[in-house]
Amino acid sequence: MKNTKDIFSSIGMFTVFFGFWLSRDVVEKYGPSGRIVIMAICTCVVFVVIIILAVMKKFFWAAIFLLGFGLPLIIMFLGLYLNNFIILGGGVILTFAMMPVLIKVANKHKK
Repeated sequence: MKNTKDIFSSIGMFTVFFGFWLSRDVVEKYGPSGRIVIMAICTCVVFVVIIILAVMKKFFWAAIFLLGFGLPLIIMFLGLYLNNFIILGGGVILTFAMMPVLIKVANKHKK
């Protein structure tokens, strides 16, 4: 089996090529807002694959932490797509609100 570094680099290369391929088709049909949708889709694919890998290797806390950082990112993409700076700002604030919580939980879990 490949080591983890090779797996993550393969995931990264796959998502870049998938984004390029998807970008050509979607941007022609839907314009510039289609590019934001593509970024959100590719980001979600990366998060889902990494979470699946973390669960398969029994790193459950890592999957929970990644989900904690991924949800605000999805909210920010939604705000970008809707051109709504309130939702975008809510995602940024949620990101900074999640950091201390996840750090406390990580320190508690580490001990």
